[in-house]
Amino acid sequence: MYRNIIAQSPEMSHGYGGLGGLYFDAGEYAEAAEFLSHAVELNPHDFKHLHNLGLALVGLGRLDEARAVGETGVQRFPGMARFLKIIALSSMDNDPPRATEAVLTGLSIDPKDTALRDLLRTLVTTHPAHDDYRRLFTQSALEPRFSAARSTVHELLPADPVPNAP
Repeated sequence: MYRNIIAQSPEMSHGYGGLGGLYFDAGEYAEAAEFLSHAVELNPHDFKHLHNLGLALVGLGRLDEARAVGETGVQRFPGMARFLKIIALSSMDNDPPRATEAVLTGLSIDPKDTALRDLLRTLVTTHPAHDDYRRLFTQSALEPRFSAARSTVHELLPADPVPNAP
């Protein structure tokens, strides 16, 4: 179906984005990234294509590129927490403070974002640096800029309650 759309309208992003999404769902991240990159070139204002491209790049381990896509998404779509998840995923193994900041910023935008909530749980329980992440989340949630995420961190880390800010 998507190949027919591409053949009929090669200047439109939907066929490339749809095919890229199918490849992504199948775990074929290289193919997904190729089609999604083209979709983003054709329509840089479609958040789905950009988001899926970032996730495909994470899946490929191309973390610097994924982080750049996440940053672009934050600039283009500042109210969408999903791009902060890409930044967190691409930073979690080499820059825990940046990953923590991205998760807390995303939860400040949308405290009910299940992907970010799940990522926070993973970082503080099963990630190799889970103790460091628990400390980072607990301390960072006290910062005034993360006040909107404080109750979410408290909810997700009940064994280490986040104290009220002074």
